[in-house]
Amino acid sequence: MSREQASSVFGVSVPSIERYVRLRRQTGSLAPRRAVKPGPPAVKGEAVRAWLPGRLEQSPDATLAEHAAAFTAATGTQVSPATVFRAIGSLPEGRWTLKKDGERG
Repeated sequence: MSREQASSVFGVSVPSIERYVRLRRQTGSLAPRRAVKPGPPAVKGEAVRAWLPGRLEQSPDATLAEHAAAFTAATGTQVSPATVFRAIGSLPEGRWTLKKDGERG
């Protein structure tokens, strides 16, 4: 199969086919390379993930900002609501919802 035919079949450009062929020759595989995250490793996330389950049990209707403020008060380390959001999403046990009790006001 020619490169032009392959590009048509797979819906990619001829230069992409040429890159795939080169990658296959160099590595023996077409598996994507492992992505490297730039910058230093996260340190707050682990602390928040360790602290959060107890807090979520204690105050399930608190907002992300309230959880972040409580973490700051408890540990002295300031975190953003976005950090709390990511930490909740990465918790293995249970499915914590971000929905709040409608009667809270």
